[in-house]
Amino acid sequence: MRCEGALGRQHAMWYRSAAASGRPVVLVPPDGEERDWAVRPLVTAARVLASHGCSVLRFDYYGQGESDGDYEETTIETRVGDLLAATRALRERTGRDPFIIGTRLGATVALVAAQQQTASTKLALWEPVLNTDQYLQQLLRVNLSTQMVTHGAVVKERPQLLEEARAGIPVSVNGYPITGTFADSLLAIDGIGCLKGVNSALVVTTGPLGADAKASINITAARVQGPPFWKEPKVHSTVPTPFLAPTLEWMQKVSVLC
Repeated sequence: MRCEGALGRQHAMWYRSAAASGRPVVLVPPDGEERDWAVRPLVTAARVLASHGCSVLRFDYYGQGESDGDYEETTIETRVGDLLAATRALRERTGRDPFIIGTRLGATVALVAAQQQTASTKLALWEPVLNTDQYLQQLLRVNLSTQMVTHGAVVKERPQLLEEARAGIPVSVNGYPITGTFADSLLAIDGIGCLKGVNSALVVTTGPLGADAKASINITAARVQGPPFWKEPKVHSTVPTPFLAPTLEWMQKVSVLC
């Protein structure tokens, strides 16, 4: 299945449910290398959701996976456009407004997209990136580690890498070129502010959510135990991610599952 995203065609997989008793669901992936590790767990999640009566759309951002384009062409805004395109495509096929499940930066993209939606959108956010500066620093740290392996020392510190990215020299993070435009679009996001602006959301994390995030009366928080499926796994696992159980329970509570 193909969707027409912000910059061009994006690849998507549609998991059709024979029962189709629940709301359709769009799965919003993490970004970059985290997206690569998360593919298999999200496929499993899509199949489980379909078994519960939900038609599910799982897509790749432009410039990633099997979608068209180059990663360095993209920003947070293009990712938001990709999600909105996927949402429209699933709405056209099912006739219903989709429920959104986002993981990591995908959860952040879902929060930004929710601010642009006129209809009330229910969200499940799995380990959302709310502190975008910290997230960017973690990405740049990967480049520092690569420098240590390659040169035996850090040749360029994070401020210099970011300065060069803004000057047009992308920073490689495990093969993904981080541009200054992408970095600045990321830093422009107020994750906590976006979270407080949503109508209804479940936030599932492996650690404490934080007082600022929990302050919103529209947020339901759940904490789970288990390895982060968006990182290289220590052992192979075929069971559904622990993030899925509280999500299904909450979906039942808010009548997303019927």
